[in-house]
Amino acid sequence: MRTWSYSIPIQAGATTALTFTPHGDGRVTLLGQNLTNSAPGVRVHRASNGGWGVDNFLQRDVTFDQQLGLLDSDLVMVAVGANDVGRWTPTEFADKTNQLIDRIHTAVPQAEIALVSTYDMGSSQLPALVAAMQQVASDRGVGFINLYEVAGSYSFFQSNHYLSDGLHFNSAGADYVGGIVSDAFATDGASLVPEPAALGLLAVAACATLRRRRRRSCSGR
Repeated sequence: MRTWSYSIPIQAGATTALTFTPHGDGRVTLLGQNLTNSAPGVRVHRASNGGWGVDNFLQRDVTFDQQLGLLDSDLVMVAVGANDVGRWTPTEFADKTNQLIDRIHTAVPQAEIALVSTYDMGSSQLPALVAAMQQVASDRGVGFINLYEVAGSYSFFQSNHYLSDGLHFNSAGADYVGGIVSDAFATDGASLVPEPAALGLLAVAACATLRRRRRRSCSGR
């Protein structure tokens, strides 16, 4: 696996397109693109795939580990669970989440890890998976953002028109949830609990990693 860099020329009023055309009959797989500019700020690499659960990431070939190494991220956010409902028991889900943490640690041992639960999608099976994820985060000493608890109920998402199809976020919903995650980092986890006194119960243990490194981040869902 290799990386290749290209500087896109900027011309006022002009549109630039970058096209990849393989030569011959060999197969070429593009694992992603990283768009950057000279402006400072947090760089986010999104590695999610529609319909994927934790097992899909565990089944990725070695290019997954190579990608993590090349990105050299300070923080890896693991947001899984939405597509794992009904597939695994809480114990099985916890075991697979631990396996994914181990794989990430091996690929990028210097990176922090933060687990992110899915929001309340209305499934009665979801709370048990979220609890399993929270227990894994506590046992492993990694970060945890509990969207299920702090983002609101399923009816809240519906009434605020945050969903495009009854399940996935539209632009407003994405902005809302993104703000929750962003605030968690900006407040060192204090925004995730209703009262400052509760900080020691959740934010210190679950979100201590959120305040350590913020230069770049990589998310997998």
